[in-house]
Amino acid sequence: MAIKIHSVEQLPSDALRKLDPLADILRNRAFLEQLIEFPDLHKIARELDEVCLREGVIGYHYTRAEKESIERSGLLALSGDKRRQDFLERYGNRFTPEQRERILGKWKYFSPSSCATRDYRIWFNFTLDALKGSGAEDLLTYYGGEVVYFPICDDPEIGVVLKTIGQPMIVECDLNPADLTTFSEHAWGKIWLSSYHVTVNPDAHQHDVDAYLQSSVRPAQISSIQILEPPFRYRRIGSKR
Repeated sequence: MAIKIHSVEQLPSDALRKLDPLADILRNRAFLEQLIEFPDLHKIARELDEVCLREGVIGYHYTRAEKESIERSGLLALSGDKRRQDFLERYGNRFTPEQRERILGKWKYFSPSSCATRDYRIWFNFTLDALKGSGAEDLLTYYGGEVVYFPICDDPEIGVVLKTIGQPMIVECDLNPADLTTFSEHAWGKIWLSSYHVTVNPDAHQHDVDAYLQSSVRPAQISSIQILEPPFRYRRIGSKR
């Protein structure tokens, strides 16, 4: 069963036994980087990571989209050009000819080099901490993901239309960590350790990472779609689809 590493509910009993005598260290440190300086905690993070690699992890994709489309087709790994083309084909009639011209002009922001780092990537986080600040605000406010909205949402006439398309949501997905690209060693174990850390020290910083998948997420991999209402702030994710 894929693991919700922002929670401690699935922590192995062996890990809990090893963590218990380290409570003073956890209470007196605020950041993960401080914890893994201790060999015992670094080892626990590696062991938790191995569990995640075996079992899979739950990832959270923040977006504004149409729920029915995701339920039907999943999350599709497409090029930015394809996403922008689809956007205009489906919603271009919501804009005046002058606004469509501005959209096309602003989309020139996406150079070949920037497209190479964005195309065919679906991004995930692994905690809900983005809802505690403004980290997911634009993703939930403007339709289409960054490859659509980023250069055009600041245009008042265009931005207001982007806010009316789709619904803000968190798509909860069952993922194989081996298929994910991130920028941190033992990322899954570190997040899981950090989630335990904040139960011992509520003032501690919850660690999370950005990771991307370069293949589509099938509908069967989607465990829930949670529709949000503004303001977009932390709440427990339910199981209702």
